[in-house]
Amino acid sequence: MKPPGKDWKEQYPETLVLSLKTGFLRPYHEDPYGICAVRALGVIVGGSTKAYSFEQLKKGKTFPVRDRVGEQGVLAHFRKGPEKAWATDVEGKPVEFFLTYLRAWENFYPDSEIFEAP
Repeated sequence: MKPPGKDWKEQYPETLVLSLKTGFLRPYHEDPYGICAVRALGVIVGGSTKAYSFEQLKKGKTFPVRDRVGEQGVLAHFRKGPEKAWATDVEGKPVEFFLTYLRAWENFYPDSEIFEAP
């Protein structure tokens, strides 16, 4: 399965992409949240939520990571350099996921499980 974003323009030719050409001199390539921001993959399946921080995913030896969100088996996919993450069910079909910051995810979903690498 191709990761999200791959061949996007081919699949969705009518969509637009944000540009760095805004007419303003801003450090767009810098993280505005600083080193406190931990990127994460947030997954929602059947009303259950789970967050996979990139820090924990990097500890994995094999990908995708087989896990459960609520009662459903999921695969947390992660690619190092450049870092990409996405989620599917065990058959490879996409499930609802977001790329977020761990702190933001915990604010929106305070009862969410947080993945810990074995």
